[in-house]
Amino acid sequence: SFVREKFNVDAELYRPWWFEKKDFPKIPAVIVEVPFPFGDGIFILAILENCNADVHSDFRVPPPLCAAITRSIYDLIKEIPNRTEKNWFCYDTVLSRYFERRGPYLFPKVPKSRWGDFILHCLEQTLVISPIYENPSIVPFGADFGNFTKLKNNPFDF
Repeated sequence: SFVREKFNVDAELYRPWWFEKKDFPKIPAVIVEVPFPFGDGIFILAILENCNADVHSDFRVPPPLCAAITRSIYDLIKEIPNRTEKNWFCYDTVLSRYFERRGPYLFPKVPKSRWGDFILHCLEQTLVISPIYENPSIVPFGADFGNFTKLKNNPFDF
């Protein structure tokens, strides 16, 4: 992976509410995707002091963006205990046909060859999903079950 090649260290990707039992404080390096809408492509690499990674970078984050990213991380830390598995499993009756769900993340069961058709079908049902097959879609916190009624009543066949 990029992190292994660039910094000579293995890293695990952290995603909030993934519900995997990993002991992140013991992992040598953790990649955190910035939970900020305008932070696309910005990641934080957290490395244990004793892992001997070769860390160097010329990349600098502009101070206003750095402040916004910092605020988004603190907002995330505050929200993590407020959202649990029960906040997402109620949608499984509709979504499990199309996705494997892990927390709020939706991984496609629809074949890649039909993904474009499925995206269009979802848009017709007033649902927006990830256009990139390999990137999971997300059930937004606070989504109402009614948001998925159109998909339930007009299923996609594949």
